[in-house]
Amino acid sequence: MKKFYKITLVAIPVLLIILAASGALYHRSKKISYDKNLNADVKAPVSVKRKSSGIPVIQAASMEDLYFSLGFVHGQDRLYIMEYYRAMANAGINNFFGKHVEGLDRIVSALGIPLKGRMLMEKIQKPFRDYIEAYARGINLARKRTTIKKEFKREWNGSDIMTILLLLELSQAYLNNQENIFQFPDTAGKAQLQMIFPDNLLRYYSKDDEKSVILIRKIREVFSRHIGSYNYGLSIFIGPKKSKTGTPATAYSFNSSLNIYPLLYPVVIQLDGITIEGMTQTGLPFIIAGDNQNVTFAGFNLKTDTQDFIMEKIQVIDGTPNYMSRTGWKKFGNARVPVYDSNNNEVNEIIMITDNGPVLNSMFKDEKISTSAVTLKMIVPGEDYIHSLFLIPFAKNIQSSAALVQNIYSLPKVYLFSDKKSSIKAYSGKIPLRQAGNSVFNTGTASDYDNPADLSYNLQISEYLNIAGSSIFHDAPNNLKNISNSDEYTAQRLIKLSDKTDVTSVRDMIEIISDRHSHYAEKFVPKFLALMGNNPITSARISRIYFNEWNMKIEKDMVAPTIFNVLLKNFIHETFEDDIYFLNAGDHDSINTIDYIMKNYPLVITKFFSILDSNNSAFFDNRKTSTLETVEMTFDKAFIKTMRQLNRKRGPVMDDWNWGDFHKGQFKIPKNEYSLLSRFIHPIRNNAMGGGLSTVFTGKFDDTFEPVEVTSLLWASYKIETRFNMNFSPSISPYSKFYHGIHAGQGDNFIDVKNSELIHTTQINPAK
Repeated sequence: MKKFYKITLVAIPVLLIILAASGALYHRSKKISYDKNLNADVKAPVSVKRKSSGIPVIQAASMEDLYFSLGFVHGQDRLYIMEYYRAMANAGINNFFGKHVEGLDRIVSALGIPLKGRMLMEKIQKPFRDYIEAYARGINLARKRTTIKKEFKREWNGSDIMTILLLLELSQAYLNNQENIFQFPDTAGKAQLQMIFPDNLLRYYSKDDEKSVILIRKIREVFSRHIGSYNYGLSIFIGPKKSKTGTPATAYSFNSSLNIYPLLYPVVIQLDGITIEGMTQTGLPFIIAGDNQNVTFAGFNLKTDTQDFIMEKIQVIDGTPNYMSRTGWKKFGNARVPVYDSNNNEVNEIIMITDNGPVLNSMFKDEKISTSAVTLKMIVPGEDYIHSLFLIPFAKNIQSSAALVQNIYSLPKVYLFSDKKSSIKAYSGKIPLRQAGNSVFNTGTASDYDNPADLSYNLQISEYLNIAGSSIFHDAPNNLKNISNSDEYTAQRLIKLSDKTDVTSVRDMIEIISDRHSHYAEKFVPKFLALMGNNPITSARISRIYFNEWNMKIEKDMVAPTIFNVLLKNFIHETFEDDIYFLNAGDHDSINTIDYIMKNYPLVITKFFSILDSNNSAFFDNRKTSTLETVEMTFDKAFIKTMRQLNRKRGPVMDDWNWGDFHKGQFKIPKNEYSLLSRFIHPIRNNAMGGGLSTVFTGKFDDTFEPVEVTSLLWASYKIETRFNMNFSPSISPYSKFYHGIHAGQGDNFIDVKNSELIHTTQINPAK
């Protein structure tokens, strides 16, 4: 028996060593090679070199070969996430996950996104159509060489790519719908609601429509959870007439949702003597920002409301439901939407439509059409938008760049084009013409989508300073500003920074674009210090010290930002909790709970400061109690609640309450199928992240203060130097040396785009 134990004691460690060695060898055998020769469907030899940062440098002789190679490198590094988006856009996400994802496939098919993608692809003209198909063939080459499971049996085609684009564009339009943020029954106290909520976001509904309100909220939650933000960011140009050195400088940044890995993918392109240092998005063949030696360009989606919920009246006539159209009662229309079943076979799903758009009620199993139905009226991008996306990166001057985005049928966009002398900020796209109103649901005649207003008449040319961004509307036309979610403080901060900063290097532009100064802290901290007064408890005295020594920057290694952010949220919650209850007429079953309202509490911070500044005691008194409560009493309750929350999460030592210990996370890869061994070798850890709600460097967070949307990429250029930083990596494959698990969280390390070492070469030759 002793001999057996001795053998066992020796054998187990040996076996573990053998297993570990075998696993390591297996993992190594799966490694992606970036040094190889391939034969493929290209017209001339293509070179794909890799910098030490993982950035590919593509040298091609034709546009088709360029986009083929772009599809190949995208697929080589990000195929899994691209397949996820393809499945989602084709209403096949349940096949991808192998389980039911509530409502997502039904939402995509009911909106007709797969059908709209095919129709858009058919309208696209040559040579742009050829570029899209070449890009799809490049993906297929990478797909043949990958080790991941093929979720779709069929190869990629151009319609897949257009379908992904429409999914991203239309989901963002839905998330920006102003009718779907702060909704209250029309019996609520409107005067008080207007003091709490922004006027342009406050909407009302009848009690009979409450189920429809729940429906459109469900859809918003699905889009937010599975897609999140897309193509949001900002750009700044400091011109030669503003710069003391007479040298222009530019910078841009993009934000990403942590719900899903960013699509952003930097690349260098060399074609016909032109070099483009550009930013692309995996799954799409477009260069959305960059520098082509003549023009620096960046384009962003605007946070603008371009959709309407239409409440259709229904009447059953001869046993068939009819809706009230402009010309009278009319039968619902049908459309056949191509989707994929559990065996990856294409089938047609029938969706209901009206003259206004797709019917939303059929998106969830428990939703039924009775006396009314909700349809979604929306703007859908056209083929001219696709054409412009291909042409912008190759424009020879800023005037021709701006001309390319004029009179384009797209959702609202803003572009910033600049050269060594001047800049042009160009709005582009369409917005519906609407009648003024404050209802969640409109009638079909309340808005005109057949003849939408064009934004391209508004060009802003400047040799001094130009700022463009997804939520920057300080100088936008009123018809756009009124239907947009504006962030006035970011523009003000960028103007202030450009005034006081002598830009003499690329580092100065990096400091501007990555600024973490909090406008909210600047406004609220003096109020908090006054409310703390001479509070004798230890935590209050220490908090005063933190606040007094704070520079108002939301840095991850600071304690003051943690106390401030948690305290501000709790102060708003304690102030409005009873008001929301009474504004709902004491309805215990109301869908507008304080918890629901607090999901969007950043949007009420400005109004809350006005209430606090005016010391409006009506809001600070808890109407559920007989005791008259003051602002000081409400603040004390919020402060004590804050101390308890932070104590429970990080312990009693306040020096351990660094913002980065709360505000940390990672970009999620849905249904990560890579082996446990791969994830053990290169585990992905949460990264501490700086930034806050009102900082140029964005750091939006949820109820637990974990980040939900952050600035994920920064790019700056001065003279001939270009540097960028991203808090993710080119590849999501653990078999790549550029894997996210190895390089995630680069901190303040900015990569020199031009001077990075080339370390790998893949040669793609024409197939014989």
